[in-house]
Amino acid sequence: MDENQFEDIIVKYPEMIEDGLKLMGRQIFLYDTGRNYIDILFKDQSGYHLIIELKIGPIIMSHIDQIKKYEKIYQSLRLVRPRIMLVGNMITQTMIQRLKREHVGYKVIKVSEIKVFLKKRGDFAFLRYFEQHEKHKREKKIIGKKLPRKERVGVLTGRNIWGSRGGTMQNRFCNFVIKSGENGVSMEEAKNASWNPRHYHFNETVERLKKRGYITERKSKYYVTQIGLDSIYE
Repeated sequence: MDENQFEDIIVKYPEMIEDGLKLMGRQIFLYDTGRNYIDILFKDQSGYHLIIELKIGPIIMSHIDQIKKYEKIYQSLRLVRPRIMLVGNMITQTMIQRLKREHVGYKVIKVSEIKVFLKKRGDFAFLRYFEQHEKHKREKKIIGKKLPRKERVGVLTGRNIWGSRGGTMQNRFCNFVIKSGENGVSMEEAKNASWNPRHYHFNETVERLKKRGYITERKSKYYVTQIGLDSIYE
């Protein structure tokens, strides 16, 4: 399960967060100078707007700054102060105390809890997300070794680019990064390849890949990480 799939599940079953939520939108672009998107926006039972930021894995310190920035922008645009909530799969006691001090709501939904929830509702379409992940894990265990770098390049397609909202341009970028190896890829090289790095989907994909640790940026060049390579399946 990736963040996009997690988002699909929460949109369909908002009661996993709390009762009485009504969907107002998802992937809402905040009109400022940055590239800021609200994952999901709900209205709660009391009529308050609730901004949800979803995270696969643990909730960490940097997520607080991110959602508080969204809160500030949203309040300036809508002239209403929204509720804000981080939703992830794990959390530490230290983080719980920090969230309380910062007045940021949180909800922890373990992956195992999501699977149990979906099984009870007989939602086999969403359960396939987990079946695919388990299949990949079994295949890796059976094979006993990673795919060679050149074989991994060809598996990046559409929304499956490391779980990002990709397209042809993003595919080419990711392939280029992987093929470049230790040389890295600069934005100038991207421009020369007739791409448009200013396109918001391009920037969104790069930021998602960086946030997930799949690529890293050093001296204005992008490199694929070992985590990124390990996350690609045939």
